[in-house]
Amino acid sequence: IVLFAKECLPKIFQDEGINDSSASSLSAISTNDVTIRQLCRLWGGKGYIYKITVQVGDENKGKQSFTFVMKHIAEPPGAYDTLPLGDRRKALSYHVEANFYRHLASD
Repeated sequence: IVLFAKECLPKIFQDEGINDSSASSLSAISTNDVTIRQLCRLWGGKGYIYKITVQVGDENKGKQSFTFVMKHIAEPPGAYDTLPLGDRRKALSYHVEANFYRHLASD
């Protein structure tokens, strides 16, 4: 989750017009700076949606809090064509959604 936060926050900073001093403190993020709350379970336990809050900044200057939502999916194991129909539908749905975010909603 910490690695995910370090990867997502620069884009959030850019979108929000946040200064470079906050961005430079990203390398110092540790597990103590991250709070994770499970919002819901998906696909019969094959995935979850989490609310992640990250504290960024210097103790002396004050920390800023950034919150984002992450969807984590564990695809069903096995070859696609050997999966039960329900698991195939879930896997296909996941790939459609991932392609949407990767190619259409990334800007």
